[in-house]
Amino acid sequence: MVMVTGDSAARAPVLLPAGALRRYPMEGLLARLLARLLDRRLADGVDPADGPLLVARAAQLARRRSRRGTAAQWGRILDEVRLRPKPLTHAVPVRTQQVADAAPELLGLVMRLRDELPVSPVGVAQARRLLVDATGPLFDRNAPRGDLRARISLILLELDRVAPISLQIE
Repeated sequence: MVMVTGDSAARAPVLLPAGALRRYPMEGLLARLLARLLDRRLADGVDPADGPLLVARAAQLARRRSRRGTAAQWGRILDEVRLRPKPLTHAVPVRTQQVADAAPELLGLVMRLRDELPVSPVGVAQARRLLVDATGPLFDRNAPRGDLRARISLILLELDRVAPISLQIE
């Protein structure tokens, strides 16, 4: 289960070395191979500067391509709920009411991931993790109503917890 707490937004800004991927080219490849594991660690609050693999993965998550891919996945979920898909599908159904309740926050998340401003890679990891967490409010029938909305609100706060632009990843 992904735990996103209100304390995460109060931590110090995420600082990653400039040119992180250039400094760690092999780690960048390994980070892609271990993306799921590293994303989980970042989403759970492990410091992105806690080792070369985490630095490399955090740099990947902060890039426009990764952000837009995550935004597209959340956009498809919003579309799926609006269009009411056919009942016979192999996909695990999302909790329609949770998504409907969180629609304004989800639209904000999609827009924030698509904008040009820097983001915290921890926030991107949390947004990605929530998409695949079978025990999270997106899929769990027993999740309290409003849980997805609350989690997305916390992720939006986390996305804004970034270092000054001059210290961002190149």
